[in-house]
Amino acid sequence: MQNVALIQSMYQAFGQGDIATILANCTDDIEWSLHATVNAPYIGTVRGKEAVQKWFGQLAASDDITVFEPREFFGGTDHVTVLGFQKARVLPKGGEFESPWVHVFNIKGGKVSRWVGMYDSAARVKAGG
Repeated sequence: MQNVALIQSMYQAFGQGDIATILANCTDDIEWSLHATVNAPYIGTVRGKEAVQKWFGQLAASDDITVFEPREFFGGTDHVTVLGFQKARVLPKGGEFESPWVHVFNIKGGKVSRWVGMYDSAARVKAGG
């Protein structure tokens, strides 16, 4: 399915640190939200490509992601839901944590118009985050 292939290519870009490709596959008015109970700079909702680029910078400055695995893809006509797993270390001197996660992408005109993510933020808190 075309939408699943789009999202898989965006995860591949993320794995290579290619944020420009991710942004190129988003609408100009993208809404990007990560829901969690932890107080980290990347929690909340941002809008627009510039804000999403800043979000990725905040994520990189806060968590050293050592394992990031999108495992299952569920595609629809205008959305893709992905179940995955990650391991990370809280920066600057926190411990390691691991968490399953869920990402939901809405697709409009062949580009991502909304992303919603959720993970086990309690695991990050226990690791010192």
